[in-house]
Amino acid sequence: MAITFLEKRKKQQYMIPFLILVLLLTFSVIWYGILRPQQPSAINMSSMEEGLPSVLGKVEIDFNFLKNFTSSKFQLLETIPTFEKEAGRENPFIPF
Repeated sequence: MAITFLEKRKKQQYMIPFLILVLLLTFSVIWYGILRPQQPSAINMSSMEEGLPSVLGKVEIDFNFLKNFTSSKFQLLETIPTFEKEAGRENPFIPF
């Protein structure tokens, strides 16, 4: 009987540091995710009023590549061919 009491005590000795570690991790996630005071952002607020932040700059997209892309590489599919064979098995989940 003394062996079983010692084994239970060893388990408790391992569980206490584990419990403390879990509580510290939980508290740190809550602190950094929710409770921490918000820091001001690095983007200048005066540039936000103009439209785009100065960090991003002006974005220009050249759409001319779409004209060449669609006309040269792909052909339009005019009709979808119908499936002429029998469609699968009655119950596809049973093995062969």
